[in-house]
Amino acid sequence: MLEALGILLAALFTVAASLAAGLLFHARLGIRTTRQEALLFSFATGAALLSLAVFLFAALRIARWEVFLLAGTGLLAWSLRTGAWRVAGDEPPPLATAPKLLFLAVFLVFSFVYFVWALAPEISPDGTTYHLGLVSRYLRERGFASVPASMYAYLSQGMEMLFLFAFPFGRHSAAALMHFAFLLTLPLAMLAYARRFGFPAAGVTGAAARLDEWQR
Repeated sequence: MLEALGILLAALFTVAASLAAGLLFHARLGIRTTRQEALLFSFATGAALLSLAVFLFAALRIARWEVFLLAGTGLLAWSLRTGAWRVAGDEPPPLATAPKLLFLAVFLVFSFVYFVWALAPEISPDGTTYHLGLVSRYLRERGFASVPASMYAYLSQGMEMLFLFAFPFGRHSAAALMHFAFLLTLPLAMLAYARRFGFPAAGVTGAAARLDEWQR
């Protein structure tokens, strides 16, 4: 139980740090959106900013849990101090009852299944080798290491930098839960887009189908 709690806290810390970075960036831009759009886009942009910061830490060979903890708590403190979490915005017209219930039913069922799967020990070949195997090596060596025998070590490593941020606090499952956070964000973003442009029913259908497709 304590191990599972630690994994959850590690994943939540990474998600919160990403969201804090994005909210700070969003506040600077001054773009008026709905509250849901602001939160979703802030998470996406904040995750990119956090990934870039971790990349720099790894390039400087200071990729340690202490540095990640300081960076994450610094972002959270800064965002709280500036009030970036108090997101205001317009609200789109409410969804009709039937599409809302359909989306919630599909979203909650698949979210629970994927959450349990992400929380479980990592057994996939991809996850244990190039996705998180390289991340584990970067953490041990406090930065990027030369792995000439693996072509995967020379890919962009964008998501892997977020995995690296979560990895020292919750190991493989925390990184998987960070990936799970993006899975939840995508259908919500699809629905927000559809509501903004006036076809919410299509958004509900597309978002629900995307969740089902991920399982396959």
